[in-house]
Amino acid sequence: MRVIIITGERPHHKHLCVSLARDHDIAAIVHPRAQQKTLSWKVKKFRREVRRDRAAYAAIRLATKLKGGLWGWSASTAIEEAERTFFPNAAADYDGLEQSCIHRPADVNDRTFVSELARLGPDVVVCLGGAIYREPLVSAFPKMLNSTAAYPRSLTGRPQ
Repeated sequence: MRVIIITGERPHHKHLCVSLARDHDIAAIVHPRAQQKTLSWKVKKFRREVRRDRAAYAAIRLATKLKGGLWGWSASTAIEEAERTFFPNAAADYDGLEQSCIHRPADVNDRTFVSELARLGPDVVVCLGGAIYREPLVSAFPKMLNSTAAYPRSLTGRPQ
């Protein structure tokens, strides 16, 4: 099966790429560049979260992202530790993949870039996290599998 993978560059993303490459023909691996998040963008996001989820929940979420964490616990530290534990060889294994098929576009939804990917003729596009995938990208392929850790509010019990 011919596969395009669209994902980030953290150890669990690299592990996915290596795992799929063992059994499938990898047409391309796409790592969209992260959006530059300015201070004003972060403030607007925090205000939206306060309005949507109430101030206490938004403040707790923000505190878990701080370097010292919240009550001795830091989300980023916990994630890094889990990745070291479960994906210790991800980076080295990933470096063994064919590097010419790896792309880092500024905009994964750019029509020219999407056309280039479509010409590769994948049977499926596998997405793990990353950017918001717009209609031109989604409709360019026969099958697209998209997985994310961003759970809908109805499943998390967060206030509506």
